Amino acid sequence: MADPQKPPQRTKWRPVLSWMAVLLLLVHLVLLVYGVTFQSPTIDEPNHLDAGLDMVRRGDFGKNLGNPPLANIAAALPVALLYPDFELGLANNRRIVAPQSVDIFWIFTLARFGCIPFSLLGAYVCYRWSFELHGEVGGLLSLSLWCFFPNILGHAQLITADITSAAMSILAAYMLWCWWRAPGADNAFFAGLALGLALLAKMVCVILIVLWPMIWLAVRVLREHPPRQTSFFREARQMVLLLVVAIIVLNWGYGFEHTLRPLKEYPRLMKEVGIDKWPAALREAPVPLPQNYVRGLLDVGQVVDQPHRSFVAGKWHDSGVWYYYLYGLAVKTPLGVMGLFGIAIAASLFSRAANSMTDMLFAVAPAIVFLDFVSYSSVMISHHFRYAMPVLPFCFVFAGGAAKSGWGGQCKRVAVAVCWVAAVCASLWSYPHSMSFFNAFVGGPAGGRYQIVGSNLDWGQDLHLLKRWVEQNPEARPLYIAYFGRIAPENVGVEYTLPKPSESGEFPPGWYAISVSFVMGREFPAPDGHGGASFIRRDDCTYFQQLTPVARAGYSIDIYHVPQQEIPVAKSRQSMDGGP
Repeated sequence: MADPQKPPQRTKWRPVLSWMAVLLLLVHLVLLVYGVTFQSPTIDEPNHLDAGLDMVRRGDFGKNLGNPPLANIAAALPVALLYPDFELGLANNRRIVAPQSVDIFWIFTLARFGCIPFSLLGAYVCYRWSFELHGEVGGLLSLSLWCFFPNILGHAQLITADITSAAMSILAAYMLWCWWRAPGADNAFFAGLALGLALLAKMVCVILIVLWPMIWLAVRVLREHPPRQTSFFREARQMVLLLVVAIIVLNWGYGFEHTLRPLKEYPRLMKEVGIDKWPAALREAPVPLPQNYVRGLLDVGQVVDQPHRSFVAGKWHDSGVWYYYLYGLAVKTPLGVMGLFGIAIAASLFSRAANSMTDMLFAVAPAIVFLDFVSYSSVMISHHFRYAMPVLPFCFVFAGGAAKSGWGGQCKRVAVAVCWVAAVCASLWSYPHSMSFFNAFVGGPAGGRYQIVGSNLDWGQDLHLLKRWVEQNPEARPLYIAYFGRIAPENVGVEYTLPKPSESGEFPPGWYAISVSFVMGREFPAPDGHGGASFIRRDDCTYFQQLTPVARAGYSIDIYHVPQQEIPVAKSRQSMDGGP
């Protein structure tokens, strides 16, 4: 086994490889900057920005409770600084009601720039940790996987907490590993700081408060060479320091808002954990967490406990399915990345230079726990593969082991090179539509609609492309649009009517721009073209599954032409195969 205390071997190519790492980061930055300006505001972004503006200007953390404030504040800061009087203004259905004098696309572009640093940080940590585990080439391999992975590229351009949670989770795990390699109060402090930032990134990261002590205990039990130089009790005190620092950072992120409230003021919490009948003295105990963080945890738990209609593998289900995120990994991961991961598994089993079990426990255990947690929640709600985003950086670090020497020889090096080129080319082929990426096994982005929908394919990101198509095709009249998004097309100068079948079930002739989510049977309010919204039922647009689009706006909006002589009748169906 490798010595965990031994620094990575440096080669004469170190300066060249270091500059290659810088180049990869610059390429990643350029891809993100262009993507920020390319994509229209997506479904959840208005809610994040609106909440962030309230947090920055008024210190009010009562909006968007299900997401901690880190990403929201980062997005809101540039907007609040440059446009101090701007208010996003959301209607009851969270549609944007912005002043007409404000370029709403520019506002979101500006806010998105505030979130790009999180992706750069995640990329660097993947590189640094993989470099220390697998060497210089392994570090570059892990870095390139982060920089070109389609789901990373697609969501790092947005105002959401998904990339933030991935970056902060891998940072927290890396700092924990650094503390384990060199125990001390200073390293424990920095590991606690990183854990606190992870808690501020997304609610799912709360599991790390329990996981970190468990990993530490596990590596103590393994007792691998070399023996620990510090006592169990000294490390235990440092672990307590780590957790205390994390809780303080969490409270700081919420402005210490209503922290240390007595337990009795959280009746829902008491009922959830079964302590509502505890003695009165215990119910007076202070909760060392911000009030709105506790409320957010309870709200997320309530959402997860309720069944949600889900679409997987071409079928609608009345609730979630346990394999949703495994299926998402299978269809949204480039085949080349799968190959690299397989080579890394073989290398870890057969290479003499394999890392120690304790090293890999720090890098693998969080990924397994995150995936298990979201898979458990998917039994009720299976909507967004992006919820599994914190799994990805750990997979990238592990995959860096494919470049480790000591096994496979020239054949392995060729296989790694082929897989890497295939992975990068597949990602760039779908760019800038990275959010809609699906691998070649399921037919690419065009075949994604038959796998999983929602933010995996269609999240309202192609409104500007629809506007461009309308401007280039003035003869497309009458125009009917069913758009899955928060910004009404009329707000960007597109005149249209919401398509609705008549009482006899007929659609009038004309041109139809239908979001893929509605084509596949998603239920959601859609702008009606007159400043309001109307609810799209599951069967309202599924007839268009039988038609061939004449054009597409990105991969998320299909455009159909229904001529005068072909007046379709809406069918009561939900999917191509007649799924439930």
